[in-house]
Amino acid sequence: MSSEEVAKRAYRIYEGGIRQQVETEQNIGKMVIINVETGDCEVDETGLQAARSLQAKSPHARLFGMRLGYNVAVSLRRISLMNISPFLNKKLARRFKGYDFDGNGYVEKTDFEQAVAKMCEAFGHGPDSAARQRLYDLTMQLWQRLVTTADANADGRISEAEYKNAFANSMLVTPENFEQGYRPFCEAVMDIVDGDGDGRQSLEEYELWMHTLIDVPKADTGVAFRLIDKDGSGYITTDEMVEAIREYYFNEDPQSIGSLLLGPLDS
Repeated sequence: MSSEEVAKRAYRIYEGGIRQQVETEQNIGKMVIINVETGDCEVDETGLQAARSLQAKSPHARLFGMRLGYNVAVSLRRISLMNISPFLNKKLARRFKGYDFDGNGYVEKTDFEQAVAKMCEAFGHGPDSAARQRLYDLTMQLWQRLVTTADANADGRISEAEYKNAFANSMLVTPENFEQGYRPFCEAVMDIVDGDGDGRQSLEEYELWMHTLIDVPKADTGVAFRLIDKDGSGYITTDEMVEAIREYYFNEDPQSIGSLLLGPLDS
C-alpha cells in the first residue's frame, strides 16, 4: 500500500468505530496507533508502547499513528503538506538533511546510532559513558516515534515527504508537547558537551556538537550562536537552546532566533 492508501484505510477504520472508543477528554493529546490490516488500535502518551504492543501481536503490521485531538478526523483526511508554509518547508527539509547521517535520502535507525557515536566520541565519551547512554536512549526514543508515526509504507525508513507529512499532521511535535520532548534531549546534549560542568556551552562546544550530531557546517554556527546567546555572555544555556529549537519549528519570522539554527536554509 502507498502512504495515501495507508492513511485512507486508517481513516475508514477510525470513523468506523475507533473514534467513539478513543476520542475522549482524557485521551486528548495522546497518540492512537492503528493496525490498518486488522483494525486493532492502542493509545498511550507517545505511541511507542502502543506500537510495540501491536507489533508484538502482528510483527509485519502496517501501522498508522495520529495524535488525538478535537480535529483528529480532519487531520486524518489531510495527508498532505497543506499545513506547511514555504518557510517551514525549507526548515523541515534542512532538519531532515541533519537526520540523514549517511546522505542516502532516507532517515534510518543507523543514522541516529552513527550520529550519537560520532558526537560522543568527539567529546571523549566512550561506550561506557553514562551520559552517552542517556543521549543514546533519548535518541532511540525519537527514532521510535519517527518510525511509528511517519513511516507510512512500513519499509523501516523515512523519506523526506513522509517526515513532512507527519509534522504537518501534528504527529511528531506540537507546541503543547514540545517541552516534554526536547528539554530532556537538550539536557542530555549539555551533559556531553559541557566539559567544565558549569551548565553552559561555549561557541567551540556548540560548533562541535552541531557539526557531529546534526551535520551543520562549523562555518554556519557562529551567527546562530550569537542569536541564541541573548545576554551576550559568550555561552549558551539549556533554556536558551530549548527556546531556539522551539522557534525553529514554530516561529514563522525569518528573523527569529531559531531561524538560522541549522544554517542557511537555501544551502
